[in-house]
Amino acid sequence: MQSSKITSEIVGNFGPSSSTFRVFRDGLAELYYQLKNSPALEQRLLQWQRCLDLTHENRIPNVNLFLQHTYLAVLARLVAYVELGFNPNPTEDH
Repeated sequence: MQSSKITSEIVGNFGPSSSTFRVFRDGLAELYYQLKNSPALEQRLLQWQRCLDLTHENRIPNVNLFLQHTYLAVLARLVAYVELGFNPNPTEDH
């Protein structure tokens, strides 16, 4: 399979116009609003804002961008696990 075809499939199945993205993002938004006063979430947001400042000086951080970046980070990890065959729980022998 060509890499451009794989890319198209990934974007179609998991990109911003996909139902996967919408469902996952809605779930993230619900969690965000449930935990928005949590010190752990506040710390994560601060870390994310610092990284955003380093890479995109002119970008204004907002909740939607944070949720989108969180989705993309989780998706990238899942793809890596699947493609590279990582065991997410290395203490188990499979």
